[in-house]
Amino acid sequence: MRVRLDGHTLTIPDLASIATGATGITLSAAALAFTVAVVGERHAALREARARWAVHGANTGVGAADHPGGHAVRLSRSHCAGVEAEEDDVTARAVMAVRLHQILTGGSGDSRRAAETPAIAVDEGAVPGLHRWAAAAPPPHAELFLRRAGARPSRHGHGPVTVIDATDARPMISSSALTVATSALASRRSPAASWPQRSSLRSHS
Repeated sequence: MRVRLDGHTLTIPDLASIATGATGITLSAAALAFTVAVVGERHAALREARARWAVHGANTGVGAADHPGGHAVRLSRSHCAGVEAEEDDVTARAVMAVRLHQILTGGSGDSRRAAETPAIAVDEGAVPGLHRWAAAAPPPHAELFLRRAGARPSRHGHGPVTVIDATDARPMISSSALTVATSALASRRSPAASWPQRSSLRSHS
């Protein structure tokens, strides 16, 4: 059994099934095509703006530098100072699935490879080490990004590594995936949960 992710129809039971490893995933070809079209236009505009002006999170702010590639990794590392114990494997896999769900809506600013790389990791059983707490922003999304870039190891498995762009980090780490994932899993464990379990998870990108 496989769950098809398209950015719109992921349910809480489906998410729980992915998170526990009971089911694999496939990505909707239509959703990927939409993501490529929308993000391609936005990335082109962002790259043009980045070449002409100072753009926060792309070439200035949060430890930016002029040479390509280095800024995205440094930005992620600046948000990656997690403390306390790591999230368990089920929660980590749920965060990955929710982030994929968000990327496939086409509004996150992430590229097609940002969806395909973690999708392979989920399917292969790779689990990143994710921390919930930090001094500033929640670090799991930065930790996911660094794992994708090959700058941080997985806790279990390996998963693929992909080339990242200087503008990739900001959309990846600006996410509600941890909150959505932990809330959805908690609703499955709580008999008092009152919202429909078959309704789709809707969250901003």
